[in-house]
Amino acid sequence: MSTAHASVRIPLSERWFDGLSQDEKTSIKESADAASEDPKIIGAIAAMLDMHQRTYGESILSATANGHPLYDGLRFSIEEQEGNLCLALSGVPDNSLALALDPVTNQLTRAVPPHVSQIMLPSLVRDVLLDPAYSGKASQREAWLRSKIRRTGALDVERMVKANGKEYPIHRISIQGGHCISNAEYQAVAEWAMLLTMADPGTGFVTGCGDGVMRAPFSGADQARTQLGMNGGGAKNIGLTELGILSKEAPNKRVGMHFTASDIEARMEVFLRLSQEGVAFPGGVGTFEEIMTNLGVLMHPKNSGIDYPFYLLERRQGSGESYMDRAKDFLNTCFGDKIDDFYKVRSVKGDFESVVKEMVSERIRRGYYSSPKPLWNETLFIPDEIGEPFHPTPDRISKLNLSSVTTTEDAFRLMVDLRRFFSAVVHWTVKDQPGFRGWNGDRPALKGDLKVLQGAHDMVSSFMRAGRIPLVINKEDAMDPRNFPYEIPGA
Repeated sequence: MSTAHASVRIPLSERWFDGLSQDEKTSIKESADAASEDPKIIGAIAAMLDMHQRTYGESILSATANGHPLYDGLRFSIEEQEGNLCLALSGVPDNSLALALDPVTNQLTRAVPPHVSQIMLPSLVRDVLLDPAYSGKASQREAWLRSKIRRTGALDVERMVKANGKEYPIHRISIQGGHCISNAEYQAVAEWAMLLTMADPGTGFVTGCGDGVMRAPFSGADQARTQLGMNGGGAKNIGLTELGILSKEAPNKRVGMHFTASDIEARMEVFLRLSQEGVAFPGGVGTFEEIMTNLGVLMHPKNSGIDYPFYLLERRQGSGESYMDRAKDFLNTCFGDKIDDFYKVRSVKGDFESVVKEMVSERIRRGYYSSPKPLWNETLFIPDEIGEPFHPTPDRISKLNLSSVTTTEDAFRLMVDLRRFFSAVVHWTVKDQPGFRGWNGDRPALKGDLKVLQGAHDMVSSFMRAGRIPLVINKEDAMDPRNFPYEIPGA
């Protein structure tokens, strides 16, 4: 059965585009022309068009990798009409449009849903086409990122919110975790966010804006805000994504503010700078890469005075070793007690009330209510070793040094290379498995102490066994040691 396609024009009338000079408008149009067939941008647009109903499910991955027929003809450009810019789309599947009332004809018609046309797609144009890419050192990128984030409105919200007749300062918490999680895990995260919002209505949440752990906090927080008589999520639900991820995973409908980073490292920097504390819930190898990134930044000597609590949270499911048990054991194997001051593990069997009380008490003790923290942390130092993209190749993987540590300097070096190792596995299993196949069977040998190498490999294997990694190949083939993108000498 064939699918009809349509052409639509979406006005870019938001304040982000107000006041642009004619030269700037011309530059945006030229950038769009140069990228009109970019598979990542087309995939990102397709994911946003599909976000209101997810009709095509996992087909978004094949839409960008192999050319799904539904989006095969999708193209975009930036046009100017009477001095105003608009996003012009052609080849839009009718199935991705929703019924809407035409304000002129007062008739039902098919159109791009308002949340997509008014927030999501304009934000994509703003973040991807409005500025040239940053080309300097990662440790000098802060001012450029701050200017981009300011356009989202995330830095210009009112600093206080009202609930129960009181005022609470905005306090944001960044959240990492998997999108391939069970319903029980989803409900646990939503419950935690609901309890935390009830205890501190000023809490805002910053997530990766997809499904699973990235949606659950918004769901729980919005439920609490409704009970408190507050207005929706709005500026408190912030979704951060990256172009390569967005082309494979649509944002969730509870995102109030949206930002698309040019690479995963810039996205992680925004997570840290836009929040005053962080939490990681169980997830896959991407979540573990994010944990390594956070710890790598926090443990750098130049950040010794930074006040940024970081929690690893979970609700235990059944008996046996839990996700966070395994994570803590692995970190202890690699670092001993050298990084214990940079994170806290909280694994509960029941509800999260005790954890929420601890978190709010910590905010009181740290003076967050008497002296609210800035909404953007410009003093945080991002080491180039953490902030610059790592593009895995056999040669680069073979140069990683996964040896045990004896000094603080060794600990930072190992954290950097562990983050790069898990980043390589993310590329292999999620982003670019065909790229790994392009290595023609070249499997680099990892270097380091066997206990660290085996521990890292065991973490990856545990993610696969638990179904926490979306694989292009079947699980049996994936578990075959010959199909891993590395070898462990002596294992």
